[in-house]
Amino acid sequence: MSSCKPVDTLISTLKVTMMLDYLFPNPTRFHQIIGVIQYLTFTRPDICLVINKVCLFMHAPTFTH
Repeated sequence: MSSCKPVDTLISTLKVTMMLDYLFPNPTRFHQIIGVIQYLTFTRPDICLVINKVCLFMHAPTFTH
């Protein structure tokens, strides 16, 4: 890993405080979109961190996510 080049990510490194928001009445669409985006991580490893952060909200997606 010492010879690897650093890569910028599209995510903020600051801790974000989430406000309470309305839950999706049917989160199936959110789950489908995240499932499709997860396949992109095979060809685009630079977005793995961002996709991981989004996947953390799969149990209770809100309109903010």
